[in-house]
Amino acid sequence: MPRELSAPFQAIGYASLFYGFWPQLSRFKLVLAIACVGRMALTNYLLQTLICTTLFYHLSLFMQFDRLELLAFVIPVWLANIFFSVIWLRYFRQGPVEWLWRQLTLRAAGPTISKTSR
Repeated sequence: MPRELSAPFQAIGYASLFYGFWPQLSRFKLVLAIACVGRMALTNYLLQTLICTTLFYHLSLFMQFDRLELLAFVIPVWLANIFFSVIWLRYFRQGPVEWLWRQLTLRAAGPTISKTSR
């Protein structure tokens, strides 16, 4: 079967395995750390963009590595996101960009919504 046709079935298989093993996986602390990343998704997206833009454009590393070599950059960037998210959420309820987004939407919605949402 061509790769383009089998990819959705493979994705469904991975999702099924993940769903089936979730009770065992949820006991690990890494899962809690990844949940912190999910709570700060927009902040982490922008953090990854900032890190990778700095590395690849400002330090002129763009197009210097093949795909396999780029994997060496993936894990440190992910670890930076996880570490930042866990530390930030120890002190705050949500990420900084999520907080800013919420404040902007509350102001745009007007005074009636901002008083009732608290």
